[in-house]
Amino acid sequence: MSATTRREFLRAGAGAGVLLTASGVGSASGQATRTSVRVGVVLPLSGPYADQGSGGARGIQFCAEQLNARGGLLGRRIEVIVEDTQLKPQVAVVKATKLINQDQVHFLMGEISGASTLALLEVAERSKVVMLTPYSSPEAVTGTRGTRYQFRTYSNTWIQASIAADYVTRHLGKRWGVMAADYAYGQDYARHLKKFVTQRGGQVVAEVFPPLGTTDFASFLAKAAAGDPDVLWMVEYGRDAAVALNQATAMGLKKKMALGLGVANTEQVKGMQPGAFEGTYALVIWYPNWPGEATKAFVKAYHARHGDYSEAAGVHYTGAQVLFQAVASAGSVDADAVIKALEDREFETIKGRIRMRGYDHQAVQAYFMGRGVVVRDWPIPVYEPVKWYEAETVERDFMPPADPRIHPVRWRQS
Repeated sequence: MSATTRREFLRAGAGAGVLLTASGVGSASGQATRTSVRVGVVLPLSGPYADQGSGGARGIQFCAEQLNARGGLLGRRIEVIVEDTQLKPQVAVVKATKLINQDQVHFLMGEISGASTLALLEVAERSKVVMLTPYSSPEAVTGTRGTRYQFRTYSNTWIQASIAADYVTRHLGKRWGVMAADYAYGQDYARHLKKFVTQRGGQVVAEVFPPLGTTDFASFLAKAAAGDPDVLWMVEYGRDAAVALNQATAMGLKKKMALGLGVANTEQVKGMQPGAFEGTYALVIWYPNWPGEATKAFVKAYHARHGDYSEAAGVHYTGAQVLFQAVASAGSVDADAVIKALEDREFETIKGRIRMRGYDHQAVQAYFMGRGVVVRDWPIPVYEPVKWYEAETVERDFMPPADPRIHPVRWRQS
């Protein structure tokens, strides 16, 4: 590892085996067997986030395959049923309802879109089905819209914005131009970012919100870069992130200011033109170059199975590890028992230990701020760590506090 290193390397976690037996991801399951543990996955397999959704589904399936090869879960086979949400909240609700009522899944996993995730909360709560979210960020998912049945192993916008504000204002500059996608995730992130940048003595000098799926960012980038910012921070994701960064580089903005993306993702890097990625910044939740034997084992096994290096797969695999370990600990698929097994418990994952906070069901974990590099010892562009944020530091300084006056959680208010 270059730049800032971790205090200690992560130990190998669960799910490092490589024997595979289950079939690949499909869009439907056929007749579910009564003896299986059924997991319904709702992700966008089409639209701007299709690559991330497909990678995520493969990550969950891969975790299930490995456990099935070792005897399954609770002595039963894990069955993963995947549905395409098309990145549309109304479709996500229909598909999740089908998974619960027709396929009789025991658990839900998803979504990527913040708007779709928020729409799914009521479905899971009404049906009393535990829903684990590995990849969606709006704070409200585990806050003002959260439910007793909702858990998140990904970061939220509060965490993402506060860490970005801390690193950038300390190391890159205090004047910010912000371009954020105009939907739940981008709006929530931008709101938090403005607050944290101001608290750290910085200033957001320009702010724009292009629609999701924008193909020509030129006018938005010009507005975001107005006012001579030190950094242009793009809260874009997936195909939109690749297009935005490509166009920012073509406009020469990279020579005038630092460029950053809200979160790191391998799939969006694949769509970037040569020279666009290097030297840019992002918050890394997990990446294939994350240190530790557990990540190395996963990356090797996943590449052997799918011929790919996927951040989306790794992050969803991590979420599946947490869910499956909680089910094993509960000794049951009963929702109340699994909730109890998730709250205030630690889990071994490919990125190390993750604790699920009982107050809001938000995961407590380590992150790093990364700088994009292309190096010989990696077949894909990676983010090198420039500053680590350990789990205990994140919970103390960069997470919403477990305080209903500051971070109200809906289901705990009653």
